[in-house]
Amino acid sequence: MNLLVTGIGVVSPRGRDAVKAAESDPVRAWDGWFDHREELGRRGYKYLPPPAHHLLAAAKSALADSGASLESAEDIERGVVIGTNSAVSPLHADMDRTVVHASSDDISPAFAPFFSINLIGSRLAPEHGLKGFNVTVTSPRIAGLEAIEIGARAVALGRARWLLVGVTEAPAGRRPRPRGGGAVTGARAR
Repeated sequence: MNLLVTGIGVVSPRGRDAVKAAESDPVRAWDGWFDHREELGRRGYKYLPPPAHHLLAAAKSALADSGASLESAEDIERGVVIGTNSAVSPLHADMDRTVVHASSDDISPAFAPFFSINLIGSRLAPEHGLKGFNVTVTSPRIAGLEAIEIGARAVALGRARWLLVGVTEAPAGRRPRPRGGGAVTGARAR
């Protein structure tokens, strides 16, 4: 099996260059570095969380960079795999605070659907006519690598001939964590 990467799209506070975005120095300012209206348009994106904006803009850039035609595969053969570790963590923390300090009735109906992490990538497939499988992977710390692995396996098994693999995140530790701890169980190397 041969896989060919034909396009890369990067949206980062460090810019659009993939090498520069991978630098390890900490980003000092997360707020205000990205305007979804300039990248995606003024209508239809207002209530999406920032990681969804970043994913949509990066996908748009990758598709433009690829120069490949989506028509090279049937609609049903075009798949999407998205990886994320913490894309909606700040949104979930806000929801938790709202429920604890007010009421679940005070959660905005515009943001309530994003309680499900799968919705981060759900907008991507219909916008680009990707009608094959659509998977969101949320494995802690390795979701991006796992997205690539799942995508490669899907191609090898014939589930897709054309694939868009993406990763989107929110800043970790940006908001206080709710009381209680987290745990990772059942991790297994393959």
